[in-house]
Formats: sequence, structure tokens, C-alpha cells
Amino acid sequence: MKHKSSFSVFALSAIASLVSFAPLAALQQSIEGRWEGERSRWNSRARIQINLRTHIDGERVRSGFSVSVDEIDGDVLAQRTENRVPIRFELLREAGIFTFEGEQDGREAWGDFTWTGNADFLRQMSRRGYDDLTQHEHFSMTMFDVSTEFLDGMDRRGYDDLTVQEMLSFRIHGVDAEYVDELAEEGFDDISIDNLLSLRIHGVSGEYAREMDELGFDDLDLDDLLRGRIHGVSREHAADMARLGLSHPTFDGLIRMRIHGVSAEFATELADAGLGRLSVGELVEMSIHGVTPSYVRSMEELGYTDLSANRLREFRIHGVDADFVRELERHGTRRLSASGLVRAKVRGNWWRQ
Repeated sequence: MKHKSSFSVFALSAIASLVSFAPLAALQQSIEGRWEGERSRWNSRARIQINLRTHIDGERVRSGFSVSVDEIDGDVLAQRTENRVPIRFELLREAGIFTFEGEQDGREAWGDFTWTGNADFLRQMSRRGYDDLTQHEHFSMTMFDVSTEFLDGMDRRGYDDLTVQEMLSFRIHGVDAEYVDELAEEGFDDISIDNLLSLRIHGVSGEYAREMDELGFDDLDLDDLLRGRIHGVSREHAADMARLGLSHPTFDGLIRMRIHGVSAEFATELADAGLGRLSVGELVEMSIHGVTPSYVRSMEELGYTDLSANRLREFRIHGVDADFVRELERHGTRRLSASGLVRAKVRGNWWRQ
């Protein structure tokens, strides 16, 4: 199945702009500074967030990145300590090495770090056309693990001549050759750099495209899939709607339901309140105007039963609710019809009814 791959670009700021420094060849390949670390979890996986403070070419630099616990030698920050203990570990990347020393207390750690750049990595980058890297760029490439293998893989898939910021953005957000191949297998290719980042950030995967295809949405482009992911359209949500008898909603209909908070529970409770099976459009209208199951029940308790969805929506649009009906009763107004309630509310002369 072939899909269209063009779609509108969502505003994106992947990383802060890098500060320009003097060419790296003229600088010492070592930086020292302070670090702080904390154990956390991401997608049910243990990770360590490391924040750095240092100076590069006279400029103060603060930056952070996270690593899997598997990337760190030993069991540093792998578990909570009962007392403050000294720690030391290294983080080895092709671009360079970070050496961390300090103390750990509980799940937090801090201390001094040293970064040492890999001169061979610079030579490899120079062969690929990157012969004017700054020390800050080299430092950042080590943090986010920009490797020649990664660059060569992206180059073979048409993403050549990346800027430093683009390659860092790709690494930060997990755009790699495997992800490009995953989308290509579903018919999506020649995707722009900005669009790749947007898709990855919002979780559009090959698996998600296949799920939507299996649900019958086989003509979606990347813009559709992106909107679906942003608004939480999933296989589970579509299945819930099918169980309620909405077996063939459009993709836009699913998105509208998610935007306006129409869940299976909401639809079921409205049906149990006497409204029966409503269409996608009716459910969305009910949610937009605040026709909730509790609102329906509150009107039924005052004797307004068997009201249609349109009538209930009209009530909500004009502000007819249980409080208004009780206000009428307190002033001795006789019980009005449904249309009479609306007229009284609109005209504001209910005391004359």
C-alpha cells in the first residue's frame, strides 16, 4: 500500500541553538565541570538523567541528557543508597569519553566531570565534510552519541549533509535509520527532516500506521496519522466505539471524539440515561454543549423525561438546567413544556408564563 507522504509542518523547536566557538583544531580536547545525576524511568525503562555545568571558550554552558543504566559501568545509580557513598564511572562514546566522580546519596548523585574528545572521531567527521566543528559541537555530539555509524546510516537513506543541529535533534528524539526504514515499509518515504522529527516526537510509528490500516483507514497520509497520534486515536478507542455500534466512523470522526472527550463510558452512560444509540456527530455535540449523563438525570428528576438529544442540546445552549426550573417553581410558575422552558429562558420573562 502506497501512502502520500507530504503534510503540514508542525511548529517544532528540537533543541536550543548551538553557540558558535572557534574551530576545534585550535582548542584543547578536554573540558571540566560539575555534574548532577538522578535515576528516573522512561517508557518503563530505567534511565539516568545527567545535568552538566561548565565553561567552553569563556561561555557558561548548562546542558543535560539521559542514558540507559546499561550504558554505565557498574551499578552506579542503579539502586538507592542508604548512606552517602563515593562513586566514579565513565560514559564511552565514539565522539569522546565522560569521566564522572563524586558522591551518591539515595537516588541522586553529584560531583566533578571531565570530558575528553576523541581526535580520531574528528578525523572521521572531516572525511565526511565536517571539518570545522567547534569544541561545543564536539562536546554535544558526545553527550547525545552522534556516531559515524549513525551518520552513514542516515546518509544511505537520503539524509546527507545534515547540519550539526539536525543530527543532534535526530539523536535526542530517536530518529535513526531503523525508524526511517520502519516508515518506508508502510509506504512513507522522502520525508523531510522537520517532518521526521514531528512524527517521531508524537509517536507516529510503522506499527501505528499498520493498526490504522487494519481498521480500514488505508488512505491516510502522514498528516492524518500525526493528527491521530496527537489527539490519542488508537486501536482501543476505535474498538470501543465499534462495541457501541459505531462500527464505521470516519478517521476524522474518531479524532473529533477524542478532541471533545467522547469516550465509550460517556456514550454508554448517555444511552443508559434514555438517549439510546447516538451517532458520532450527536455524541460530539452532546459533549461540546455539556449534555452529560448527570445533566440528563437532573432534568428527568424534575419530570422532563424522554427528551431528544436535540432538545437537550437546545436546553444547554440556552442555559436551561435544573436550577432554572427550580427557580421557576419557587416563584410559583406553573410547570412549563420543554419549548416553554426555552422561550422563558430566552425572553427572560418566565414570571409571566
